[in-house]
Amino acid sequence: MKKRLRKKKHLGEYRVWGVEIAVTRNRADGFDEFLDAFIDVIEANGCYCCSFGRDDKLDSFVELGRLAADPEAKLHKIAEWLGSRSDVDSWKTGKLFDVWHDSTGQSDQERHKFFELADRFALEELVKRMKRRKILGFEGKVRWDGNLNESRLDRV
Repeated sequence: MKKRLRKKKHLGEYRVWGVEIAVTRNRADGFDEFLDAFIDVIEANGCYCCSFGRDDKLDSFVELGRLAADPEAKLHKIAEWLGSRSDVDSWKTGKLFDVWHDSTGQSDQERHKFFELADRFALEELVKRMKRRKILGFEGKVRWDGNLNESRLDRV
């Protein structure tokens, strides 16, 4: 097959490698800060990721690039970072797989479970956002006689 076709079809030296990473943290607070730091490490290694999770769990798909870019070395750097974090209880990586042709290198059942969890998480987030928008509909419709500063004193 000619080089142009191998590149177009992501074959041979143009295969793109990926891996799934599941992280369990030892605390529920500070998830947003952890996720920001995780994304920074992924991007610093020239990778891309798709992650979902909350509190103490994070599931991610990380695209590590072509074989020439040494995807195993990139994964090793990410693993070192996870190992150095005091808030990471455990983490697990799947096998490297061809992003364009190998789905996830796992069985269909495992693959469906991963996407089912992602769908459920996305739906839960959508419902939460819709509920928050409904609250905004009350703006200017509720009469409140009180002192906001006094009501905040008991929070301290």
